[in-house]
Amino acid sequence: MLYKIVAWRVMSATMLGRECPDLGCDVMFSEREWNPVWKIVTKTKLPQRPPKLGEFMLLIGRLGGHNNRKGDRAPGPQAIWNGMRRMMDFALAWEACADEMDADQKLVGN
Repeated sequence: MLYKIVAWRVMSATMLGRECPDLGCDVMFSEREWNPVWKIVTKTKLPQRPPKLGEFMLLIGRLGGHNNRKGDRAPGPQAIWNGMRRMMDFALAWEACADEMDADQKLVGN
């Protein structure tokens, strides 16, 4: 049953990214998911607003091995699945670092 839920999320994100690329990526992904992916893949500051879903799915695809060359099609479910697995690892690390930084700031403030 769990695999069905995961497969649904992968397929719905893949298809929604293709059909509605101008939606904000926050319709499918939480801040703790898209923030580390953006920072790691683009190596730029976080945007003020969530990136568009079509753009974000390309980032997820890159994490999953999609090359995004000029003649390539959009990333498929396999690349999205691999990228989302990496995204979850990044999200856990991002959350752990944020908690640690908050604790460090509280210590400095005392």
